Amino acid sequence: MLIEFTVENFLSFKDSSTLNMVAGALREHPAHTFSYRPTRASRYRPVSLLKSAAIYGANAGGKSNLIKAIDHMRRMVMHSSKESQAGEPFPHFPFLLNPRTSAEPSTVEVVFVQDNIRYRYGFSADSEGVDLEWLFSAPRGREAKLFIRRKDKFEFGKGMTRVSGLEEKTRENALFISVAAQFNQPEARKILQWFSSLQVVTDDTQNIFRRSMAILDHALERKRLVEFIRLADHSISELEIDEADYPLSDLSEGISEAVSKDLEKIGKKGDMIRLKKPVSHHYSYSDEGARVGLEKFELAMESKGTKRIFDLAGLIFFAVDNGSALIIDELECSLHPRLTRLIIKLFHSEQTNPRNAQLIFATHDQTLFSRKFFRRDQLWMVSKNELESSELYSLSDFRVRPDSSYDKDYMLGKYGAVPVLNEPVTAFGARDKDTEKGKAQEKDRVNGQG
Repeated sequence: MLIEFTVENFLSFKDSSTLNMVAGALREHPAHTFSYRPTRASRYRPVSLLKSAAIYGANAGGKSNLIKAIDHMRRMVMHSSKESQAGEPFPHFPFLLNPRTSAEPSTVEVVFVQDNIRYRYGFSADSEGVDLEWLFSAPRGREAKLFIRRKDKFEFGKGMTRVSGLEEKTRENALFISVAAQFNQPEARKILQWFSSLQVVTDDTQNIFRRSMAILDHALERKRLVEFIRLADHSISELEIDEADYPLSDLSEGISEAVSKDLEKIGKKGDMIRLKKPVSHHYSYSDEGARVGLEKFELAMESKGTKRIFDLAGLIFFAVDNGSALIIDELECSLHPRLTRLIIKLFHSEQTNPRNAQLIFATHDQTLFSRKFFRRDQLWMVSKNELESSELYSLSDFRVRPDSSYDKDYMLGKYGAVPVLNEPVTAFGARDKDTEKGKAQEKDRVNGQG
């Protein structure tokens, strides 16, 4: 479970911003929260956490950059020890609209629970490598140091065992936690396990349908998937996997090159590749309405909404089944509002989400910005200040009556995080009608001479 995420000097986030999933002292929607307390810390009061958070903001305000920061952290933890070579730059995306920050490290930190223990992990890095990295744990409620890394200098706490020699194996452009996990260090493996269960969907995410594809190989899980897909398209009666040989030339250039390289690694060559594709079943009917047959379609032929539901279904099932966090940029993309609301309700319900999985998503759907669907501390906004830096804040930061019309006030700009727009004619550079020159131009335009 995610407790909070902090980012600083990353893309449009110049200053430190924190997404906090700790529930405030609000009476609204108690079912949207759950309690957490370490089993070995009974003398500490339980912490109430949120099951979901919705992030709003104008286009280019920074919503996607917040999610990209989380995804960047996940990627570095999972792969920095394996995918980078000595001397290569560490991926660095600082705030570029300030001479100071453009040359400084970016910082990310996450507080989370794994195996009923609270951890705080983070790192600060620039293109030259990792400047600072730290890990703390709180198995009994009080935080204790596991390790702190300052460039190539390490300090270890009592709970960090079996680390001898791993410091020397850690390159400057790799995270120590990634290296330690690769060598099966127990605490590092727990951290890697949490990040591997964290699912993040951005506009750059590839193959987000892979979990749904895996479900199609299991009969019972496939039945659940079909029922979920039928929420978007009731005419689909079944789903299955179709395997066939396809020419590499039929694939896009980037995918074709990647497949060719993968084949070379395992010593195979050829112009054909065997691919698995999802196939949907539809009944065909006579003019009288009787079923007369069954037609199969590649899922690629279905509507965008159906394909979107298929892509997300496996991610949603995995999160709910494992009690993990799912983070999605533009959840409502290609979905009917009722489907979007259904997905949110799945996470809020104790019946469908008994393990307290969390859903965090960016959205433009202002109809969801409502006390009917969310608590005030579940509604977050990202807005740019006068220095073009993104700032993150919650509706609970405002003095708002719980019975207020949040959506109307939001669209009126009372909370910020909305685009500032001119009238359409002004946006298209219309001439000024209030001047003599403007009146003449308007007359010429009306008469077809302008």
